[in-house]
Amino acid sequence: MTDQIIGHFPHFTTGRKKILLQAVLHALGAASVTQWPQDELFDSTALQGWKRTEMTACKVIIAHALGTPDRVSDTDLAALLPSHGPGEICHANILVHLLALTALQNYPQHRGTLNAGVTALARTQRPDGGFSLTRDMNTTITGMATAALAVAATNRSLQRRSADALADIQHSSGAWTFSLPADQTDVETTFFALEALHLTDPARYADHLRRGCDYLSDMQNPDGGLNNYAAGGISETSHTAQSLTIWAAHHPSRYTAQINRATRFITSHQRQDGGFDLNWSASTGNVILRVCHGLHTALATSALVPEQRDRARHTIINSTRYLLSHQNLDGGWGQQPDRPSDATSTAYALTSIAFTSEGKNAATAAAGYLCDVQQPNGAFNAPPDTYSPRPLLLDIKILPTIYAIRALCSHATNQFGSM
Repeated sequence: MTDQIIGHFPHFTTGRKKILLQAVLHALGAASVTQWPQDELFDSTALQGWKRTEMTACKVIIAHALGTPDRVSDTDLAALLPSHGPGEICHANILVHLLALTALQNYPQHRGTLNAGVTALARTQRPDGGFSLTRDMNTTITGMATAALAVAATNRSLQRRSADALADIQHSSGAWTFSLPADQTDVETTFFALEALHLTDPARYADHLRRGCDYLSDMQNPDGGLNNYAAGGISETSHTAQSLTIWAAHHPSRYTAQINRATRFITSHQRQDGGFDLNWSASTGNVILRVCHGLHTALATSALVPEQRDRARHTIINSTRYLLSHQNLDGGWGQQPDRPSDATSTAYALTSIAFTSEGKNAATAAAGYLCDVQQPNGAFNAPPDTYSPRPLLLDIKILPTIYAIRALCSHATNQFGSM
């Protein structure tokens, strides 16, 4: 059954995702566990905190499902116990919290932890009766929204308050977590926070920017790419492009080596058709947007060596042509070339081509599409776009509006905000 659900998603995480689905389906009574997965798939020592807990919980669930509880060690059980005290959501991740509670049901000695965890879970129930992946993603969304306000040059007072709030919660490492209760920092949230600070007032937040960019520098792998959570993890194009963007925008001379290594990684991972493999979004335009943003920002500096400058230009041209070849007749783009247009995917594409002469007519049509689909209250709606956990979709309802604002501003000014 797991192959039927996830077989369409070829990815380096697929093995772990099959284990996750196996554990969830068993816990729901929807499928029986028939065999023990390869032991190395449970090895999460190089992964982020909540993934280590998730894989350990799945191991415990599957071990008991197969009648082999001896596979579970005391170390495994300790990993399931709350690190912030009883009554907290494990890693601020409700799915991981549920898996840990399900695993602990097999151990009467942890009944108190189980009861406290269920009580904490009940407090996260939404008014519609359901649950989300996490109670909030306030840090990530605040960074994105603050940057959008800055690019739109509106509500300067709110923008400054939001930027100050972000600066106040920067970790000592220079990074940010997606939510205050979370303990795992990540590259994506750190980029969005840094971009917001840079666009708001780079002089005011100079120290925050330096520490954040240094954190990203420490996260860069030898291949030039970055993993979202851990140095040494498998590099991904989207997070590499985000880091490239802020390095080049904040202090290109300080991060020249990092900028050139990142550019080499990004340009070497473009497909022959001009697109990129999906990372954390269901839309092909998401990675293209991040790549074009990063490469254009780098090209505006003197940091790139001639070889990387040529590769960056070539990559942008190929990405632009890919997007232009897949624009729908209504002026928009869908998540994939054969999908109907939606506001988020169109915003990704419009922001990428807004300032290219080759895409002038396409950009005008895309802007018209976005104006046509805007809601009376000013918002934009679109299908869920964010993978979390991959390949399951998380519906973050404010994202279409944030990306549409930035796309329309890019079209109006023919540039990526002020970066």
